[in-house]
Amino acid sequence: MIRRIAERFCAEEPNPVRVPVVLVEARPSDTGTYVRLDYYRQVLLALKAHVVVKERLVNITTASTPTRGARHVTEWLDLREAVEHALARLDVKAVVIDAAQHLMQVAPPLKPTDQLDWLKSMTNRTNVLHVLVGTYDLCDFRNLHGQAARRGRDLHFPRYHVDIASERQECVGALRYLLEHVPLTCDVSALLARWRWFADCSLGCVGILKDWLVQTVAATLGEVGSALTLEALTQHALQPAQRVRLEVDARAGEQKVAVGNAASHEQ
Repeated sequence: MIRRIAERFCAEEPNPVRVPVVLVEARPSDTGTYVRLDYYRQVLLALKAHVVVKERLVNITTASTPTRGARHVTEWLDLREAVEHALARLDVKAVVIDAAQHLMQVAPPLKPTDQLDWLKSMTNRTNVLHVLVGTYDLCDFRNLHGQAARRGRDLHFPRYHVDIASERQECVGALRYLLEHVPLTCDVSALLARWRWFADCSLGCVGILKDWLVQTVAATLGEVGSALTLEALTQHALQPAQRVRLEVDARAGEQKVAVGNAASHEQ
């Protein structure tokens, strides 16, 4: 979803000098905690085709190891200043950080609030919105810091709950859309009649439903099949133990959101 959003904004930008959205991923570090150097490198890599970035990178020697040793301080600062310069000069409006829950995994003496301070500083210096996208683990960090809480907004993308009429209709509509685009012979009406089975097996998550259909279609094509069958769908559905684990995680996350919203209203 966020990749499509970034592609759309970039495609609609009439000025080729401007880059409206930069998409990066908060990758888990090999050293155990998130290293900001990876953020700087990914941003510069995404913008490397532009002259303003090339000019700044000419004299920068990228640190070969993600440490904060004295001999690497200059490289860290040079990379940060290059990122701030590039974001400002290319008129970037937003940096979207995927898997942002990894951003908050820090080792003592650093704290998650230090990461929020860093993001606040980057936003102040560049006037660029930072969008953190991730799992429900992000809920643990959204109100740790007063300044971040004041500046931030929460957007919850929940799964479909088929016991709610409006969400049930949307879930069935998503299922219909996906089935109609399957590159195989498919009895859409017959499969739609089993919408509750699809909802249960996918936990109401469109991403799980899409992956399930893609895997089934790929396996059918690999076996030189021509039709999407119920038997093939059953074979590639998530196992009960997998569904239980995902259901537990989903309910725990939804509870976090509900408790956080209730506490916010109470305060």
